[in-house]
Amino acid sequence: MGLYDTITIHSKWLPEGIKQHNEGWQSKDLECLLNEYTIDVDGHVFLTEECKRALNVKINYWGELIFYKKINDSLYRFTANFIRGELFSLNHKITNNNWK
Repeated sequence: MGLYDTITIHSKWLPEGIKQHNEGWQSKDLECLLNEYTIDVDGHVFLTEECKRALNVKINYWGELIFYKKINDSLYRFTANFIRGELFSLNHKITNNNWK
């Protein structure tokens, strides 16, 4: 399974029906050191916790960032693309499963 990082995304970027689920998204596209990141209302990425140490450092992320979370019986998978540290596009896919 391995380590992952956790992402909090501003509810502005989430579709209706899951806006309240803005915390606890997982990703293996960053450092995979159990760090915490935030995508803010303006689409910028911040490193907010590293090694249990509170931070608020803007990351100049460039490229694709995939993050996912199980909500009820569905797996939500987002693909975010960043250019020069700003969110350029965001797409999502929902996979329904009984998870049993």
